[in-house]
Amino acid sequence: MTTISTTSSANQYGLQQLSSVMALKNVAQAEQVAQSLKARADDAQRVVDIDRENARALFVQSNQAQVKAEDERQMLNTANSMLQSGSQLSNAINHAVVKTPIVSTQNAISSPATVNSQSQTIGTIINIKV
Repeated sequence: MTTISTTSSANQYGLQQLSSVMALKNVAQAEQVAQSLKARADDAQRVVDIDRENARALFVQSNQAQVKAEDERQMLNTANSMLQSGSQLSNAINHAVVKTPIVSTQNAISSPATVNSQSQTIGTIINIKV
């Protein structure tokens, strides 16, 4: 009976050794999977960081484009306003020219030429009697 118990003890010892080897192998595999997942997570985080930076840059560009669009809109409004004012001025001048009476030079009395501080002739004052 000693043989059976020795064999049984040897089998148990062998099973324990086999279990220890299998456990070490499982630990090594789990560590390898963990390292692989960590590397993938690090890569994903780098992509997220790059995408976040790209999003910030696009946001800044968007704001700059919005400011430029607003500046262009204001310039267009100013140009339209100037065109409208010019048109109104032109209409007023045309209206004034049409209503201005034609005066004969026989009724005009002119004064001597007007001279500025640099002794340049700048005009003549005309008094018109209608």
